[in-house]
Amino acid sequence: LYGAFKRLEGPAAVLVADVGPKTMALLDTELSKWRGRAVTAASQVTKLKSQAEALRRQVVDAEEVAFAKLDAIEVEHGQKDEEISLLQGKLQASGDELQSARSERDALQARLGVAGVMISGMNAELRGVSAGIWDALGGLGVEG
Repeated sequence: LYGAFKRLEGPAAVLVADVGPKTMALLDTELSKWRGRAVTAASQVTKLKSQAEALRRQVVDAEEVAFAKLDAIEVEHGQKDEEISLLQGKLQASGDELQSARSERDALQARLGVAGVMISGMNAELRGVSAGIWDALGGLGVEG
């Protein structure tokens, strides 16, 4: 470093001329320390940049995974909506079938009620006929 300062000309040469070799050696040592620190700092900056890039890639990967999961959830949600719609349709059809079966049951119960009335009427008629037959047989001398 001292040799480089010796080659200076003009006002800088006057400044350097006043500085002796010991001072220049101290300056050179300090300059070396600062160069070392600068190299270390540059190395740390490079390392930090590398770490930042790795983190950025992790974030991008995590975003891609999250979006893929979100897409899968949306697809599944759509499928569930379709399943629900199908089940609602089946439920409606079952409800219609149940209503139809109830209507048929009600019609059959009405017909059964009519048949019951008819059977009761026929029973009464048969009792009347039976009583008439027994009266006729009793008039002929047959006892029952």
